Amino acid sequence: RLPGKVLRLVEGIPTIWRIVQRLSYSQRLSGIIVACSENPADDRIAAYCSQNRIAYVRGSEAAVDQRLLLALDKMGADALVRVTADCPLVDPYLLDTLVNVWLADTSLDYVSNVWPNRTYPDGLDLEVISRGGLEIIVNHEDQEGELWDHEALTTNVWKYAVMLFRIKSLDHTENLGELRWTVDRPDALYFVRWV
Repeated sequence: RLPGKVLRLVEGIPTIWRIVQRLSYSQRLSGIIVACSENPADDRIAAYCSQNRIAYVRGSEAAVDQRLLLALDKMGADALVRVTADCPLVDPYLLDTLVNVWLADTSLDYVSNVWPNRTYPDGLDLEVISRGGLEIIVNHEDQEGELWDHEALTTNVWKYAVMLFRIKSLDHTENLGELRWTVDRPDALYFVRWV
């Protein structure tokens, strides 16, 4: 992992601002909010958001699902689009396509372009999670030795896809899943800066 990736500079601008800027081109998002942890290491992220008028919430570092539910509640939305903090090349038009898939059938709990097959480059990862789907994840209790992952979040959706969730996937016409467009490693940050 690349420490401090959210505030690493790309052409003099922090990664987080690049993500917010790109997301602002979406025609379907009703708002943008950062869900960071209460860990003191994230104080700089919260301060940056505050200084730059970016909405944010803070919650448990280990319970990403609860943190996202806090964000959903603060926005008063029916679903959220999850974009991870290492995706400064996120595509707002692809995001709108996924949201349109969900809007066409709001009984879906989860719409993504990463599961069951990654056909888009790593870094264009998008997940639409309905309020109902997120509440299932937050409220699900560990069962008979099966540990429920509250940190990785959507691995629960993937693991229990058939039993608990209604899912739809968006695949690219060409398989580009081996490409990496993220800033999760130093070499990846170099690549994004080069782009």
